[in-house]
Amino acid sequence: MPRRAPPTSAALTLLLLLAAPARAEPPAGVFEATEGAFAACEARGGVARILDGYETSADLNGDGKPDFVTDLARIACGEADGAFCGPDGCAATLWLSKPGGAYQSLDLGAVTGIELMPPAGAEGGPPVLRTLHGATTCAAAGLASATCIRDWRLADDSAPVPPPFTTLAVERPLPRPAPEQLRRFVPQSGWTLRAVPDGSPVALGIGPGNLLSIGAFCLADAPFLALRFREPPEGPALTVRFDFPAGAVETEALYEETAGGAFVVDLADSPLARRLAGRDAEVPIDIDGRREGLLSLTGSTASLRAALGACYAF
Repeated sequence: MPRRAPPTSAALTLLLLLAAPARAEPPAGVFEATEGAFAACEARGGVARILDGYETSADLNGDGKPDFVTDLARIACGEADGAFCGPDGCAATLWLSKPGGAYQSLDLGAVTGIELMPPAGAEGGPPVLRTLHGATTCAAAGLASATCIRDWRLADDSAPVPPPFTTLAVERPLPRPAPEQLRRFVPQSGWTLRAVPDGSPVALGIGPGNLLSIGAFCLADAPFLALRFREPPEGPALTVRFDFPAGAVETEALYEETAGGAFVVDLADSPLARRLAGRDAEVPIDIDGRREGLLSLTGSTASLRAALGACYAF
């Protein structure tokens, strides 16, 4: 049977835009630094897990783009817990957006806490990033205090200059997370169903590695899958392989410029949607022979059946 060409209508572009994750995506440097922390934990014999509060996102310099702060106190390392911390706190990093889409990283030093403070001044503006530091850091700055702070005011495009330390009378220890707060490092995982005005809903899954998201939907009574990437691959087509326990499913994804630069898969004659909506909890995924990681299938059964039920035989 000849392969059907992918859809090229403006409706597909609308679907993909609506299906894009609402949560701000961290820059590539955050992923690389986190992978490095995981590797360092494993080298110490631990098993790394991300805790709530590892990543804080806010527009700190007023340019309309999200900035990020990562706090290594929020990485649990099993038997090697505290691998990224010392007596004066844990390493934290600021990832500040710059013109042209780039991000600048800045070492915030060893911190005992991080919080966002209200904008300075009556005119408002972006929030102030406050970092809390322990006695050794304070003493090195010439302060005889058990706790000191830095208030980072970042509302311009110049290179951030570390502000002076000032004293703070109140101790603020970090709370220990409950076991149920442990999670893997996934900016957002699982599948959800997104409503589309005047169209069928979209089942949206968040991808691993360079794969940003997978959107499944009916268009013109045909089922499609659209893959969006953090860094778009080159070439007009990709080979995508899903290594399900019941057997691998390999398919071709074609680049579609009118679909917001997504790669589109025709699902009509493929078992892929049925497998994705099955009972597996996750599936390894390869793009052009490169392992991207594990695609979570949490919530995929209900989401895919709702999105594709009118055009795909489960």
